[in-house]
Amino acid sequence: MKLPPYFIGLALLFWGYTTGYLVAGIILAVILESHQFIRKRWKFSLDDLIKIADLNSIILLAVVSFVVLTHDIQPALTIVMTLLPMVFLPIIAAQVYHTEEKIIIATKLGQKKKPAFSHKPMNFRYVYLGIVLLSTASVSLAEGYFIYSLFGFVIWGLYQNRNRSQRPILFIFSAVLVLSLTVLIKRDVDRTLDWMKSGFSGLLDQNAKQSFNPFKYSTAIGTLEEIKQSGKIRLRIDSSVPPPFYLKAASYDSYAAGNWLNSRSRFSPFQATKHNTWRLGQETTGELTDNIVIEMAMNGSLSVLPVPYGLKSLSGDEILQLQKNPSGVLQAKTDTGLLIYRCDYMEKPAPHHGEPTPTELKLPENEKGWIHRTLLKLKDASQSPEKAVLALKTMFNRHFRYALSIRRPQGNPDLKSFMLQIKSGHCEYFASATALLLRGINIPTRYVTGYVVDEKSPFGSQYLVRARHAHAWVEARIEGKWKIIDTTPSEWLQRHSGSGSDPILERIGDLISYIKNRIRRFFKGDKSRRNRFLFIALFALILTLVIKVAIRLKKNPPSNRE
Repeated sequence: MKLPPYFIGLALLFWGYTTGYLVAGIILAVILESHQFIRKRWKFSLDDLIKIADLNSIILLAVVSFVVLTHDIQPALTIVMTLLPMVFLPIIAAQVYHTEEKIIIATKLGQKKKPAFSHKPMNFRYVYLGIVLLSTASVSLAEGYFIYSLFGFVIWGLYQNRNRSQRPILFIFSAVLVLSLTVLIKRDVDRTLDWMKSGFSGLLDQNAKQSFNPFKYSTAIGTLEEIKQSGKIRLRIDSSVPPPFYLKAASYDSYAAGNWLNSRSRFSPFQATKHNTWRLGQETTGELTDNIVIEMAMNGSLSVLPVPYGLKSLSGDEILQLQKNPSGVLQAKTDTGLLIYRCDYMEKPAPHHGEPTPTELKLPENEKGWIHRTLLKLKDASQSPEKAVLALKTMFNRHFRYALSIRRPQGNPDLKSFMLQIKSGHCEYFASATALLLRGINIPTRYVTGYVVDEKSPFGSQYLVRARHAHAWVEARIEGKWKIIDTTPSEWLQRHSGSGSDPILERIGDLISYIKNRIRRFFKGDKSRRNRFLFIALFALILTLVIKVAIRLKKNPPSNRE
């Protein structure tokens, strides 16, 4: 079967239109389809083909490395797929302008004498057509027009290769058969995509949990336990002074069946006082402030922002919209994969997010038993709020221990078994128990999740916040002010400070992450700069190949050309 004239060119135009690289698609189509008018062909030697294949390998490696370093892994895979028709231009150009119908793709891979790998002569046109269609499918498979456009290409190919001596009815029958198969394939593709979405929903939920996604407005005990097993870097912080210890991400006011919910979760847009700067605290004279700059990789276009207490203002060039809920939780909308924002905060910060609500005093009926029993054992619990908090901290430090792996005699332990039997757990259990116990003595509380800042980067001057630095604590309303109450035994910080289970591998990962971060920051928020850099690099590599091959052809005697 032969490809019809201009078949690859039309496929490239379809690819360019679908992926947003229409100009590139037009250029590639002109380059490859000009052989219909340019009759001159060149006889490439095996050495020429090896150089072309090696250059193509270098281009592919360079593109993959560049895209992976400037994007997260999921979008990086899609971007690499969409660039493949441009990447393989040298090989397909050698194919269409070669004197032979087939070419040998070989590489020396650093060998000087003979190729380290080669295969029998092949027609690379079919492979390249498959690459173009696969690249197009990477961004449009879910769209109905892709499947039906593919049907059009197949029909065109069948028509050009039909047997002229056969009756037209046979071709019509073949077209109907192909159309039926196309409809069935479209249905199966839709089902497969639905299955993939449902199959990956758990993974996406986990990714959202690690970013304190506010859309569910709830968190289950055990969420942070999963996050704290990882040493992945979540935030990078620039600060000329030691940064604040706590970074608040989200807060919740209602507890039920192992879940904390936020009854005031509705976000509303927050207006900027000037270009990309939002004033979040009241101006006071003589107030001392510090500032930090936070870098955060975005999991989507909308994400909760971890911020220090006492926040006065927030600014970021990439923030398209800032939203805030009544609990003081902030979320930003952006179109960049790396968000950098500055936080100006009071030198002596304290929680300040409105007056307490009845929900922040509410106790679940099924939890009142163990709360009452525990408070009876605390002698100072009925006295001043400060003494009650001190009594709780003393109890947890003396009679409880911090642990990520919890003995589960009857499934997931609830707060009652944690307090009366197991007496071992992580920050979520300590914070949850503290919030409810303080409510038992009429102190309004909120359950808070976020991060602690306690690690200096071994590369550069930044502070690192890893997934294992995720933490939970309590905000309590005492003597008319919201105060941070953290009753998790102090040993937890030593358990999660420093390197992970494999320090060497973690340091290697930190170095790679640092290099990737520097590159991403250079190209941060500037898609045109990334594209210019990528196209210039590709053009330079291809131009180098063209010059080298042209010089060799010029030295060849005319008898070697056709």
